[in-house]
Amino acid sequence: MIIPKNPKIIFCCHLDTVLQSKKNHTKLIIKKDKIYGLGTKDMKGGTVSAILATLELSKENQEKVGFLFYCDEEREQKGMEIMVKNSNIIPRFVKYFLSPESSFKLNFGCRGCAAIKVIIYGKRAHTSRPHLGINAGEVLFDLYEKLKNKLKLIETQLGKTSITLTSMNLGVMVNGKCQIQNNSVPDYTEGTFSVRLSKDIAKQKLKVLFESEIKKIHKLNFSVNVQQLRSPSSITNEKDLKLFLKSAKQEGFNIELSNPGFSGYNDVAMISSKMKIPFFGFGPFGEGNHGPDEWVSLQSIKDTKNVFKKFIGNI
Repeated sequence: MIIPKNPKIIFCCHLDTVLQSKKNHTKLIIKKDKIYGLGTKDMKGGTVSAILATLELSKENQEKVGFLFYCDEEREQKGMEIMVKNSNIIPRFVKYFLSPESSFKLNFGCRGCAAIKVIIYGKRAHTSRPHLGINAGEVLFDLYEKLKNKLKLIETQLGKTSITLTSMNLGVMVNGKCQIQNNSVPDYTEGTFSVRLSKDIAKQKLKVLFESEIKKIHKLNFSVNVQQLRSPSSITNEKDLKLFLKSAKQEGFNIELSNPGFSGYNDVAMISSKMKIPFFGFGPFGEGNHGPDEWVSLQSIKDTKNVFKKFIGNI
């Protein structure tokens, strides 16, 4: 953490990358305006923009800027968890967190995310007499459809809440193991759901929501385990959005807004939610995040730096 006495904005910069996908992947290669290399787009380029912008500010404006440097964003967000635990160090009058990565579009928040594992126990029967059994897989799919219809009604500025069935194991239990038997109605299924939350919800309340829906359609045993829960970010108000867009326009750029309802999870949402401080995501243009040909635009690094300088000056 680099936190001055009275910061107005804090850049949140993760320093880790995904694993290398080719030899010499961390070696930087510059071809005209493109800088190739692992992590150049996500998010070394934006981190450079933020540091250069701060160095070029007046001493007075430098006092507005703080930095969080951390790791493990690409895996389990342990670095940001530590930042959240130590958030009491951050002054409460900070106005914005800023994640410097976006492909020169303005992100203004993101939905939260949760991973929920559900196990359904059914009743085995021969497939020639399926009415005598309870198909655990059908119960899981029925649950999925009901939750999709219910959760999409929860909507905020961050978008609609959505749910996706991401994995499923279906079969019959034999000696404690799930096996496939083509002539048997499945009496066991386990599925994992990914829920994108537009509104904050407690872990126990989310668990109860799943359990109550299952009880409406199923009378046998089941279990629900909320394996991970990340809160949505604080919501950015229109006044703050206009200030950032105005700052970019003063530098000659008409910045496009990204729809937070279709963006991936950003771990800055964790500290944004904890401290009730909005965050922006904005960084230089590039492509190929995590891939063998990841690159960032050198000119866009400079353009992003200038937008940051103007925005900080306008705060």
